[in-house]
Amino acid sequence: EVREDTSDQEIRYVSGDVTAPQFSGRHDAIIVHCVDDSGQWGRGGLFSALSARSMQPETLYELAGKMKDLHLGDAHLMAIDDLMSREEGRDLLALIVAQKRKEGRLSGIKLEALSSGLLKISKEAKRRKASVHLPRIGYATPNFNWYGTERLIRKHLASKGIPTFIYYFPRGSQHRRKQQQSHHASLPTGGSSSSASMDVGGTETEGPGATSTTPPDDDDDHPPTIFPSTCQPLPDVFKGVVAHFCGWTTVEEEDKRKRLSRYIVAYDGDTSASIDAGTTHIICANKDSMPSTLPPDCKAVCVSAGWIEDCARAGKLVDTLHYLL
Repeated sequence: EVREDTSDQEIRYVSGDVTAPQFSGRHDAIIVHCVDDSGQWGRGGLFSALSARSMQPETLYELAGKMKDLHLGDAHLMAIDDLMSREEGRDLLALIVAQKRKEGRLSGIKLEALSSGLLKISKEAKRRKASVHLPRIGYATPNFNWYGTERLIRKHLASKGIPTFIYYFPRGSQHRRKQQQSHHASLPTGGSSSSASMDVGGTETEGPGATSTTPPDDDDDHPPTIFPSTCQPLPDVFKGVVAHFCGWTTVEEEDKRKRLSRYIVAYDGDTSASIDAGTTHIICANKDSMPSTLPPDCKAVCVSAGWIEDCARAGKLVDTLHYLL
């Protein structure tokens, strides 16, 4: 059962495929995915992974688009009935309409719409005593506020005692997922004639271990050290850190900046697009890129990238003395 005690009020970070929910036991599991309001199903990534399990999400989403039933903040809940279905408990998919598409241009994820959708999912998860499973929403989206997103997930789901899991997809699983998609594409999807689609809050309608803190290689697209099946949160190495990156201009530097940013965010820190009173560390590409002045109320220190990497390796914040520029 979903309980209200504080032990159940933490987000759990796991390594795995969000389309195959873990730790759901005999209860329902709700997979969350964000979509835009166009009614045009995407290709690649989570879109293709969901279609590999069942064509129902794509069919129902496109139908909702034709019926002009996709509005920012909506959450459309549907069953995923396929060969991976469990004997006890159901896997369901909640599509949150959190982006707008206008004249072919796609907006970023709207936090207000995301909040509205998560609130609706929260109510349905409580009613069903279901767990909720999310990818890292907005991952790689330019200027997306992951810290704000994580707070919304905690506010609407984890803090309500709903078992909440955020998945980091292991890089090595990419090939296996493609193989599975190819395999499932040749198999019929079961149960489509009896499945239901529901706009959450509306009415149902018939529808067609041990861990290491060593950072990953430079080309790894995923945050460091994700817990496999222990269901524990990531270490809060960078808790309280708000970092601003300064002078990272070349393609190689930008790739490294993204990697270092992932370390900070994955380990409970945050990054900022500008330097202000809340900035604690300025990560400079080199000495020449140090800012000439700082805001009067800013007490940030300027350090090299090595500080982030060594903190991640040590599993704790290390003294900045040897990294000052």
